[in-house]
Amino acid sequence: MGFGKFLKVTAYLLAGVLVCAGSDVLAQDLFEDEQAASDSELEWFGDMQLRYDKVDFPTPRKLERGRGRVRAGFRYLSDSIEFVVAAKLHGGTDDNSDNIRNLDNEVSNDFNLAQLYVSWWANAQTEVRAGKSEFQAVLTPMVWDRDIAPAGLSLQSRKSVREFDEIEWLVGYYSGEHELDSKPNLGIAQVGWLIQPGAPQWGEITASYLAFDSLNTVSASGIGRTNSQAGGFLTEDYRMLDLQMAYHWRSGQFPWVARLDLIHNFGADDENDGVRAELIGGNAPAGGWEVGVAWQRVQRDAVLAAFNEDDWWFPSRMRGVMPWVSYGFQEGLWLRGAVFIERRDDQPESLERILVDLNWEF
Repeated sequence: MGFGKFLKVTAYLLAGVLVCAGSDVLAQDLFEDEQAASDSELEWFGDMQLRYDKVDFPTPRKLERGRGRVRAGFRYLSDSIEFVVAAKLHGGTDDNSDNIRNLDNEVSNDFNLAQLYVSWWANAQTEVRAGKSEFQAVLTPMVWDRDIAPAGLSLQSRKSVREFDEIEWLVGYYSGEHELDSKPNLGIAQVGWLIQPGAPQWGEITASYLAFDSLNTVSASGIGRTNSQAGGFLTEDYRMLDLQMAYHWRSGQFPWVARLDLIHNFGADDENDGVRAELIGGNAPAGGWEVGVAWQRVQRDAVLAAFNEDDWWFPSRMRGVMPWVSYGFQEGLWLRGAVFIERRDDQPESLERILVDLNWEF
């Protein structure tokens, strides 16, 4: 990776941030009077990530690259309606033609739509959303990549029970909207029980059922990856039951969370289970230190390999561990360094990956 090219990419991304900042000032001037005269509100939001990525394979192949992105948009809020539109600018030292080989879920160099949706709030706890947005479901990286924004229709609600507990649920149907031109359909039903949330010690249990169809679009895009395939087509279905259990507590002012995630794919006859365990201390996006470690074992067809998080090199048919440390310079500005040590089931040696991310939410 050429250092000069990395600086050039960084400069373009920072320029995008400055343009967005200028748009925010202009929008504030244009709509200030209207906002003062009504209950509606127009606000600007966005985030930026700069990434250094290095992979040492158990072969002569090496990978070292810089990647970055800027996402920015506007949100309009009224008493019961929310409208959001946002775009995303990517830049990287690698080419788009490398994305399939490098198992990426985002295109290296592109400008595209990040979000476009409208929400109607029936009351303070119930939301109906239509359009393309960040996935509302509570899922771990073993199951879903947070950078993938599906398009569809969903209903989400929350209700207080037993005085201090809460039940939250979500149903939705989506088009997958993978940036590498794969759009399988996805239906999801999720229910979560939050046990005394906000207390010094509290817990959560979340159960989800995910069912994919139109999987031919995954095969046609060449991103079947580590799932079972024959003749270039996926051979299994993906109807998955996911169960998460988490325990939250504090040590002084330092928050901790331990989480266990179990998944089973009823659409496959074999190699259909996955497990992830993680321990996280601190909260870097809120400012200060964060340390964490995650371990996961994912059999070949436990998950749809094109849609779980691509920070892990192998999406399935693997086992590995990921320790990381982060530091938040202030709220919304943090640096994370992570190491991935992974082994694919059919390989005798592990690979090592280093990711260093600078993240800024503005």
